[in-house]
Amino acid sequence: MKKAKVDWKSFSRKEKWEYIWDYYKIHIIVGILVLCLGTYTGVKIATHRDPLVSVIMLNSERQSFKSQPVFEEFLEDRGYEVYSQAVRCHSNFYFWEENEYQNSAFGSDQYENVQMLQAYYALLYTREYDVIFGVGTVFDDTLKEGCFEDLTTLLPENALELHEGDLIYYTDEETGETYPCAVRLSEENGWLQEHELYDGCTVGVLKTAPNKQIAGELIHYLLSENIEPLTEENS
Repeated sequence: MKKAKVDWKSFSRKEKWEYIWDYYKIHIIVGILVLCLGTYTGVKIATHRDPLVSVIMLNSERQSFKSQPVFEEFLEDRGYEVYSQAVRCHSNFYFWEENEYQNSAFGSDQYENVQMLQAYYALLYTREYDVIFGVGTVFDDTLKEGCFEDLTTLLPENALELHEGDLIYYTDEETGETYPCAVRLSEENGWLQEHELYDGCTVGVLKTAPNKQIAGELIHYLLSENIEPLTEENS
């Protein structure tokens, strides 16, 4: 059966729109959805920014927080543009020490540790993270494995001299070279106090860090907070 021929010219504007909608609404809806999806994808691609620096925090007192407010002062101090993902921070790693899970029912805490450890090393192997803050056995093991960069290549000499007592050294078994690989941030560190992250911790830059320059700038900035801890007078 042939479709009746439509006298298009005899239709009013309203009737034309009604006809188009009746017969082609599915095509129109699909077209609009495709257009919206394409526009959204294009905007996301155009506005996407890789993080300036990526951070891992082990055993932080705050397991979940927005990284922008925590690192905003550093970014502004160094003249970087502040945006929501400027600093990517993974702070959900908490590892129980042996004396904390010995009496745990069914060893569930120990099992969680194993799972968390697998996730932690998987994150390290992505080579996408720059800086690690931490306390505890897992962080100490990361230090002993030689995962951290020589700080003499990242920090100015005067900063290293000023914080000599806070430096942690690593000796390469193959070359015999000894160098500072991490530095302690005191419990009086103004940045740690302000954001309630640790009661003192150690921080280092990974050898695999893709953004070593900015990572070094971050540590240099935090060391200045060791000298001038946050007080009521300068808060």
